[in-house]
Amino acid sequence: PISVIDRQLIEDSKEISIIPVLNRQIPGLFITSRGVAGYGVSAGSAGSINMRGFSGSSGRVLILIDGHPQYATIYGHPIADAYISSEIERIEVSRGAASVLYGSNAMGGAINLITKKITQNGYNLKLNAAVGSYGTQQYSINNSFKKKGFTGYLGANYESTNGHRPNSDYNSLNVFAKAGYKISNDWEITGNISLTDFYDENPGAESNPIYESWAAVTRGMAGLSISNNYGITSGSLNI
Repeated sequence: PISVIDRQLIEDSKEISIIPVLNRQIPGLFITSRGVAGYGVSAGSAGSINMRGFSGSSGRVLILIDGHPQYATIYGHPIADAYISSEIERIEVSRGAASVLYGSNAMGGAINLITKKITQNGYNLKLNAAVGSYGTQQYSINNSFKKKGFTGYLGANYESTNGHRPNSDYNSLNVFAKAGYKISNDWEITGNISLTDFYDENPGAESNPIYESWAAVTRGMAGLSISNNYGITSGSLNI
């Protein structure tokens, strides 16, 4: 079975990270959080992705961006804090074995994050801000434009919290940019770049607190695609 989360659901959630949206909308999918905000790679199984008994850390749940597999070989599992909702147009989740399409890394399922497509002419600027308990703050700004054959999108997101316990601080910054040009009625070229930087602290168990346990991760990706669509046939080259 395949579940699709569209852009309207993503926007209505008001979430910076795409992970809470997935947790609420996809049956059988469980992603553990670190605390008040963030997921990431800290100890205590934070950021662990499980679908139908298979986990991302065992290489059995695959995350893709525009069909590109996101292998995080250093940590052995996808980095959940790198997936930001403002970048995403829709999400396609295949629950169950998707190995025929994606190989043995998708025995438990696959989550394909499809980046934004600009359809509205002119400029469209959006600002969001939120504050909450434990010093929690969330800010986002994004601007898109479409004029003649050119399209563009630029977004930035920041969130931070002091955490609900000592030594549980967290902050993250994400920047995403995408540009495209329609060469003709049938051909289009697009490029995008994403950069995520986050810092988190792991306080440990209340009965056995940990001091100075932290992780700081900077991760980025870039993509370039040339695509065509002749109605009866279509194709693309993705790098």
